[in-house]
Amino acid sequence: MDGSMKDLGTIQRHTISVIVDNEAGVLARVTGLFSGRGYNIESLTVAALNDKARRSRVTIVTRGTQNVIEQIKAQLDRLIPVHRVSDLTMDAPLYHVNWHWLKWWAQARSGLKLCALLMPFVRAWSTAPLTVLYLS
Repeated sequence: MDGSMKDLGTIQRHTISVIVDNEAGVLARVTGLFSGRGYNIESLTVAALNDKARRSRVTIVTRGTQNVIEQIKAQLDRLIPVHRVSDLTMDAPLYHVNWHWLKWWAQARSGLKLCALLMPFVRAWSTAPLTVLYLS
């Protein structure tokens, strides 16, 4: 096989972006497509694009061969509330990171000790008291 063709049998992680109508039941239909066919969702994120268009972006991380990913994309594209399906993995290189929220309630003295312990991992603090957002 030449270097220009991807091995169709290799299982790889793919990030799929799906633009859908922002209405009740859409997420259930999208995830139902995966569970009904035995595909696994590693990560799922949903966010509204804007209020005027009433559309949301569903970002799904899954694993599969190129043939399986193409099948998933085609099946997603046939769902009624879906407007666009994109394989972000194929469009551009992606970086996967894990975000964690940590929220605690402590007395001032023990809170400072906890802050000192977590400081090497902290990337951003929220404005709310005693809440920290960090990357792992």
